[in-house]
Amino acid sequence: MSKLKDSMNSTISEQMPVPNRGSVTSFFSSPWIYIPAIYLLSGTIEGGPLQYGTAIMYKDMGYANSFIGYLSLLNIPILLSFLWAPYVDSWASKRKLSILFLFLTGFITALIAVTIHFSIFFTLTSLTAFLLLAVVYSFFKIAADGYYIRILDPKQQAAFIGIKTSAIRVGIICAIAILIRMAGQINVSAESKTAGWVWMYIILSILLFVGAVYNFFFLPKTVNDKAVKNPQGFALFAVLKEYLKQNKAVLLIIYILLCRLGEGVLVKMADPFFMDPFEKGGLNMDIPSLTLVKSFAGFPCTIIGGIAGGWIIKKFGLKKTFLTLACCMSVPNLGYWYLAKTLPTAEIIILGQSLNRDMFSVVCIESLGYGIGFSAFFYYLHAMATGLNKTSLFAISSALMGFGFYIPCAVSGLLQEAIGYPMLFLCSFLLAVPGIAMVKFLPMTVNNTEL
Repeated sequence: MSKLKDSMNSTISEQMPVPNRGSVTSFFSSPWIYIPAIYLLSGTIEGGPLQYGTAIMYKDMGYANSFIGYLSLLNIPILLSFLWAPYVDSWASKRKLSILFLFLTGFITALIAVTIHFSIFFTLTSLTAFLLLAVVYSFFKIAADGYYIRILDPKQQAAFIGIKTSAIRVGIICAIAILIRMAGQINVSAESKTAGWVWMYIILSILLFVGAVYNFFFLPKTVNDKAVKNPQGFALFAVLKEYLKQNKAVLLIIYILLCRLGEGVLVKMADPFFMDPFEKGGLNMDIPSLTLVKSFAGFPCTIIGGIAGGWIIKKFGLKKTFLTLACCMSVPNLGYWYLAKTLPTAEIIILGQSLNRDMFSVVCIESLGYGIGFSAFFYYLHAMATGLNKTSLFAISSALMGFGFYIPCAVSGLLQEAIGYPMLFLCSFLLAVPGIAMVKFLPMTVNNTEL
């Protein structure tokens, strides 16, 4: 019996990834705990202030789709994060920096609540606060991703990439299902366009402060997490030179720029499409209904998709599955074209509320496919970042990905006003095809090991 128990324990320990030897041995040192602790908060920031929250808030206040598209330019600091990533690498451990910048994001979200409440030069002051948040969040992302790369070895990164991407998506969905939904309900009750948003950012600020304190006490340390001093002078030039020396670097750069092009055209206009009245080509949904659909359709499917993507990569390898997983990420865009073309009105009852049945189905399928495909894409970017400056290399890839995503986001509002929702969503699929086609030509070997 004793030998049987030892054998079972040995098998479990081999199957369950654990932190590096330098980390604290405790319940909180399990990657099942600290990976979600970091990336749930990251997703909440993205889903609340930086992506869906801003689009829904300004749309609710009556701003045009072209303006909402331009909001994507607030993410420029995130796109340019590779410029200061080498310096972030050299400041301190990524653990310390991720906690510091998380605390600062809490302070800035409180500032956003103040700008909305007083509404003095609202457009200017609110956009300035959102831009400042994007700057600080870019530092947080660099530190958090650097911590992830350092505390997990490559096999553990593959095993937990699904957990990481799922945690981000769950954070986004929680921001939508709880915070944004609450804001919409408060606005309806108070007959106000701002009261709900003020409360949303106050609560988000408190949540981020609590998260920073939690990570300060419980986020594990590792001997691999140290400040990287670059001996070659100007760190950026050295890192860029290292990045361009990668195998098939030009092909890799082109792929990263193209792979999310179609998604960028779709994402920023999805919520305006759901909220616009039928006569404007939309589905005529209010904020509580919209957030309920996103919550019940997106939440479970994103988790399942992210975990399934990580499992597929670990089981079969990325090289054998990348093309299929890439298709999962983009083909569901056609569902939005169907919705815009037919404007269905059939209903489904959830929690006593009538929701658009076809929209519910499309969001469900899109979330599942996105979770699967994005896990593969994110793992590939992580795997290609190797060497001493791996944090900076990954930041460059993330920035390139951002340019390929946020630039089409920025023009999507103008494009929608010019060609309408059906053609916009059809274009979102067609623009994804070149990125999918390039998958077969990408380098799939890192340090003589096949992905």
